Parts: sequence; structure tokens; C-alpha cells
Amino acid sequence: MGLGLRLNLVVVDCRPCNPLSFNVSCTELQQVAPSCTELRPGGGALLGVRPSPGAENVMRLAVKYLAPTSRSLPWLKAATVRRRILATGFAFDCWPLPQVSSLSQFPCVTASFKQIERMPPDKTLEAPAAAPRPRVVFFVNGIYTKHIAGSDIYLTHMARAVVDAGFPVQFFGGHALRWFLDRQQLPPHQTLTDKKIAALGDAGSMGGQLKLLVDNTRRFFGSLRRLKEVGRQSIAVAISDFWWDTVPLILCGAQRKILYLGMTAPTFGEVVFRKRADVPPSRFGSLHFWFSQQLSLRWFRFCHGGTVIYGHPEIKDYLLRFGYQESQLVYVGNGIDVSAARSVPDQPKQFDVAWTGRVHPQKGIDDLLATLKWLKEKLPDFRAIIIGKSKDALEKPVQELGLAANVTFSGLVSEEEKFRLLKASRVFIMPSHYESWGLVVGEAVAAGIAVVAYRLQCYPPLFGDFVQYAKPFDREEFKRMVESEVQHQRAGNNYLANMNPAPLLSALSWQTSQRAFRRLFM
Repeated sequence: MGLGLRLNLVVVDCRPCNPLSFNVSCTELQQVAPSCTELRPGGGALLGVRPSPGAENVMRLAVKYLAPTSRSLPWLKAATVRRRILATGFAFDCWPLPQVSSLSQFPCVTASFKQIERMPPDKTLEAPAAAPRPRVVFFVNGIYTKHIAGSDIYLTHMARAVVDAGFPVQFFGGHALRWFLDRQQLPPHQTLTDKKIAALGDAGSMGGQLKLLVDNTRRFFGSLRRLKEVGRQSIAVAISDFWWDTVPLILCGAQRKILYLGMTAPTFGEVVFRKRADVPPSRFGSLHFWFSQQLSLRWFRFCHGGTVIYGHPEIKDYLLRFGYQESQLVYVGNGIDVSAARSVPDQPKQFDVAWTGRVHPQKGIDDLLATLKWLKEKLPDFRAIIIGKSKDALEKPVQELGLAANVTFSGLVSEEEKFRLLKASRVFIMPSHYESWGLVVGEAVAAGIAVVAYRLQCYPPLFGDFVQYAKPFDREEFKRMVESEVQHQRAGNNYLANMNPAPLLSALSWQTSQRAFRRLFM
């Protein structure tokens, strides 16, 4: 690629009868070369190079990057066309239509190109076929309902990363996945592995857990029946470490296989004795999680061409203990939508504290309510905002504690509104007893507000001193730290004032994660 040549985008009169038409839309060409203001429907483009020799070969390379894009993959956006052209490593000039009406006017045209120009209209010049990129197959049997979880967001960004790089994609999953792909505007190339979205009732109950297991098993066997669709040249990806994704990944015929590990399962002892906060009293789901991760990681270690990508820096040591080699492991972390945070301007402070998350014992809900009650006693005029779909579960206990006048429920909001509410708050409180990464902590840091949290193992490697840590799980210390930080913020003393978050946010952005994921395919 780095040949030091300069490509020139030559706009010629490419009417449908012209043998040099490459079927590239005017809109896309204007995206690539904005100064081409005279492009019109029925127009087109030809890519040439200078200097010669070797013009023909480099031209074929350029056409390979441009012509097939809009012709065979019409759903790709113009921005993708631009990225693919820039990937050649060449610079482009624009020759406006009035200045270039014939190839003979182009200074680097060789005799062979002039011969091509004289071809009669009934002889079509075919663009050289682009070397096809391998298809990327995602196994996503774990999406079972119309509810977006953290791992689903990860899937969205990784799938977009390979789509934008020009790779064809295919998804194995059920009807809930079909809904998800449509909602996220991802290519709808899917192999359906179930017949419908199942009615599971309360998936958190023992009965619901059993129904969910049966439902996932159906999609697992649906994947096994269609594994022949995964060709040898494909790149297969399991977007979870559950067996309904990893076993099809291991058994498929793809030469290259990638398994994503987003969090470590509790140990068998932690499940039995409930030593980890995310283990429910029934223990069924956690026991299944432990078994599935053990099965997947131990089997996949012997998979030829296998790579494990992990979402948190500390997971690497965990994988090495399973016997993986460092060459098999690649860090592709979770991310923060930094651009969404930056798009929202600073807000006047309306709330002293903010919290967002799902209502689950591991999220420290009792600690959250106790802290709000403490603030009411110490700061009677304090205001709190609870962001997200928590009102049904938390409104009653908030009223019983006499906090109805102090606490506002936002309900489900857009990303933009979420960051607006965060920036309108002084302190983000995070009383979780267990987290695998802490996405909402990262979002609070991106919003530029103070954070108070228990010192969980996952936080310091990611967020360092941008978070104020309380001793786990000392509720009294946590309450005092939150009160103290609110008082400091009200007085204008922000510990973040002298800190530069730019390097941290760059490292934790989705763009950085997408680049790391794309490198696996290049």
C-alpha cells in the first residue's frame, strides 16, 4: 500500500451506455470528494493514478475498493465508502466534470487506457472483482426478549466495527435477535434458530429460569441444525461464554474462532455459600453460569485457531489460570459513548445525587435507600434523580421513607437525556456490591461529575482516582462519604477540577474497542 503514489479522482461523462460506468452513486462520490459539485444522476467516476508506470495495477486496486461497495453492498453508508478508499493509503484529488470530459485529458493515461476509451458502447468494461472478505458469523442465542442488556450493547458496537470495515456478517439467533438487529439498524442477515419469542413470565424466578433454559436449548439445537451454513473461510464469534453460543462456535467449520468473555463466573464455593453478591438465594442461575463458563473455557482452549477476547483487564489472569497462552488472548474492552457525553453541554445543577441501574440485590439497593434517607436527615433540601425504569420497584419504598419530595424518577430516557441529567447532578452514587465492569460509573466520569462507590475489584484498573472509594461494604462510611462529597460540590470544591479525563475517556471509548476488534480481522 505505501507506494507513495497519488490517486486522482477523475469525473467523466459516464452515461449508462458508456463502457466506463462503475455504478457508483453520485451521493457517495460527493462524500468522498466534496468539491465534485457538478455530479448528477447518471454520472459516475473512474479512478486513475499518477505517475506511471504501474498505473493499470494501482487503478485496479482503487476500483477494487470503490466500485464493489455501492454495487454489491448497497446498504453500506457513504461514510463506509470513504473509509474503505482511505484504507488504500493514497490521497485523492478531484477533477470537476467541466474540466474532464474524456480520458485523453487526464495527464497520466497510458496507451492501454486510451484503447479502452475507444471501445464501442456495446462492449462493457467489467471492474476487476474485489477479493471477497471472509464472512463474520455471530452466535447470539442468548437474546430472548425485547430488552437490551450490557452484552447486547457490546454486540452492537463490535458488529458495526466489522460492517464498517466491509466484512459481510451473519447472525445465528432467535426472533428476539431479529427485533434487536432491526432496532440497532444492523444488517438483517440472520439464520433463525427458534420459531417465536417465548413467553417466560418472571425470568428471575425458579420457574422462569427453567423456562429460559429450555428456550435457550431450543435455539442451541436450532444452531446445530444449520451449522453447515458456516463456511471454512468464515470467522465465527460467540458473543457470550454460555454453552448455547460456545458449543456451536467450537463445532462449526470456520477456521478462525473468537469467544468473548465479559465477566468471570462465581466459583463453585461462592455459589454454594453465596459469597458473591450476584448469587441469588435459589443459586440455580449462578450454578448454571459457573458450569457453562467452565465447560466453554476448558473446551475452547483446545480449539484450533481460537482467540478469546476479554472485556476487563483483570480477566487476563483468570484466563491464564485455565492454561491459555498469551498469544490466544486479546483485550477488547467494554466502552463508553464518549461522543454522546460530549454532545451535551454543561448543565446547571438541579440534583445533589444521581443513580441509575437495574433493581437487583447486587446493585446495593438497600444501601441506596439508606443513603437517601441519611441525606434527608443531614440535608433536608437535598434533591436526587433516579434515571431509568426503576419507578415501579422503588417508588413505594421511597414514599415509605418520606423521600417523595426529594427524589425524582426520570423513567426511560434517551442517551442524550441521560447525560443531560447526569451533568445536572453533583454526585453519582454507586452502592453496588458486585460489578463486572461498571458502565454507568464510566458514563458518570464521561459526564464530568464526582463518583462515590464501594472499592470493588473492577473499578481501580479502569477508573483510577476519578472515583472516590468507600470500604466495601461499610454502609455507614459510604453514607458519610456521599454527604461529604455533596457538601464539597455545593461549595464549589470539585476534586475533578485539576484532573484531565481525556486519556482515560479515549482509552475507554467504544471507538478504541472497535479498533481493537477490527485488528483481529486484518
